[in-house]
Amino acid sequence: YLLCQYDHAIEILREGKEPFKTTVAKMEKFSIINLTIHFNLCAMTFSKSPRFLNAVGKIYAEIQKNNGYIILSQGAGEITIIIDNASTPIIKKLLGERPKNLTKNLAALGIQYDPKYYEVPGMLYYLMQQIFLQGINIREISSTYTEIIIYVDQKDIHLLFDTIYKYFYKNWTKTWLLK
Repeated sequence: YLLCQYDHAIEILREGKEPFKTTVAKMEKFSIINLTIHFNLCAMTFSKSPRFLNAVGKIYAEIQKNNGYIILSQGAGEITIIIDNASTPIIKKLLGERPKNLTKNLAALGIQYDPKYYEVPGMLYYLMQQIFLQGINIREISSTYTEIIIYVDQKDIHLLFDTIYKYFYKNWTKTWLLK
């Protein structure tokens, strides 16, 4: 597949065709429907294995039963679970293995936006750019159709909130929630 892309790119260059757009899309301001902040979270990353995949359902059910916070993110070779600190013993009890990575003292800012922005090129880039310009280290990101959740060190959550507030407050349609 990569070889085919490479050959295609060489062919385009030889023919003098323009491989990329030369115009830059203008970014419109977008409105935020809702903001949610969660504190006292941690992220645990584990190697993906049949044993772990079998335990995921039990972990999720146990944490939900206790009204805990849980987000799962699955890659090709690993799975990251983001949970509230109080749910850590559940992971230890059901898995009994140490994570490849453990990041403590996280906070999350959930940003919900209008579905019309799903088709807007660069919308998430524009949002991330404002965060990066503040020097905030994004530890994890989770997204759905109309929501993006940004995980940062707990010490940075106020700066993250202020950044989003500064650039997008005028266009809010609802209020924010603390959890």
